[in-house]
Amino acid sequence: LGNTVVQKIFDICDNCIKDIMLREVSKYLCQMGIHKNGTWAAQKIINVANSPRQKQIISKSLLPYITPLFKDTFGNYVLQCCLKFGSPWNDFIIEVMLANFWNISQDRFGSRAIRAFLESSDSNFEQTVLLSSVIVLYAEYLATNSNGSLLLTWFLDTCTLSDRHRILAPRLLPHMAQLCTHKLGCLTILKILNNRTDTRGGEIILNALFGEYDPSKPLNSEAGEQ
Repeated sequence: LGNTVVQKIFDICDNCIKDIMLREVSKYLCQMGIHKNGTWAAQKIINVANSPRQKQIISKSLLPYITPLFKDTFGNYVLQCCLKFGSPWNDFIIEVMLANFWNISQDRFGSRAIRAFLESSDSNFEQTVLLSSVIVLYAEYLATNSNGSLLLTWFLDTCTLSDRHRILAPRLLPHMAQLCTHKLGCLTILKILNNRTDTRGGEIILNALFGEYDPSKPLNSEAGEQ
């Protein structure tokens, strides 16, 4: 019950009291965040933080533990709460995410946390572009990973960046044989081929598989007769 008391105090007290309490608990914020009961108090503390000083204390406290928190059942929700801080106060999460992308994205909770960041209205355009570029960079690995493939699905189905199918297709070409014969990898290839909004990505893949189509060359009549 102690965590509910802490939540209530943070909810009703003024910024001066919040600062005092936050300085006392900040060193334990990560430990609280991964506990099934403590995580509720940690999330409340972050949600009610509204001054630059409070955001700085929270950011400094969580920074050394970002990657483990991403991969924790409860800890990833603590990080998602920090997203509402907005840039530059949530940039520390994005920076760690970029630096340890593959480590985080292949984890069950980490991949879903990254997707939540991308889908959040609190993430800005620059952050979305940065994360999208890393998704493309690791595309061949994400495509065959059960957790990482969620990010490719987001990139192809939900992301609003233009030309994303055309940008992704060349990245996959050197690994086409492996992806086409993989139960997860083939789904990414099919998504690109089935897209009707931007067909250039599909054309790149088809040309790689069957050769470029030249409309100026007539079809082989002998082959047609056979």
